[in-house]
Amino acid sequence: MQKYSLFCYYEVEGKKYSVYIRYKGYKSSKITYSFKDGAFYISAPNYASKLTIRGGLIVHAKILLERDKAKAKACTNKGIHILGEYQLFNDGFVKVFNKNFLFINLVNFYEKVAPYFQKYLGERVRYYEKVMNITNPYTVKVRNKRSNFGVNSRRTHAITFADLLIHYSPELIDAVVVHELAHHFEFNHSRNFYNVVYRYMPDYDARIKKINKRIYK
Repeated sequence: MQKYSLFCYYEVEGKKYSVYIRYKGYKSSKITYSFKDGAFYISAPNYASKLTIRGGLIVHAKILLERDKAKAKACTNKGIHILGEYQLFNDGFVKVFNKNFLFINLVNFYEKVAPYFQKYLGERVRYYEKVMNITNPYTVKVRNKRSNFGVNSRRTHAITFADLLIHYSPELIDAVVVHELAHHFEFNHSRNFYNVVYRYMPDYDARIKKINKRIYK
């Protein structure tokens, strides 16, 4: 896989951002977008055209910037949102899943709590698999994702969740869990897909609206 190189500059609301890209061969067909350290990063298959890549950037750029701002609001110099509750730092420490953590920045925080958050998400996935009569358990992963809150991979039978979900309340996290498990039945976002979602979570719209507005509880 190639290293990232400068692709272009992209302007959003009068501010210019660097855009870096790396090409990942011909096997993958997916273009992914992320934002970190004040720049956009793109991974794309070798055959992807510049027009297609730029079109995706236009779609994802504002969403990624909004989520980056939300990430900053999730943590202040006084405390941080954990599962919907704002916790004040205690001598720099914060308690997550009954364990005390000391971290230097949010990236470091996500890295430290990832194994515990993955376990928590695994338990929620197992619970809803039973509710939704899914007999083939999914592998559960946690990654640094900024373009979406979860991805269901048909190829690997795995669900990958965004680490920043840890800031949201359990009820809101469950909305993402149900959404991704609904793809077990409908691998799209059609009316049939949302019929599955509403069958197991009638108030899904209200929950997901809070997530999109960065309301943690």
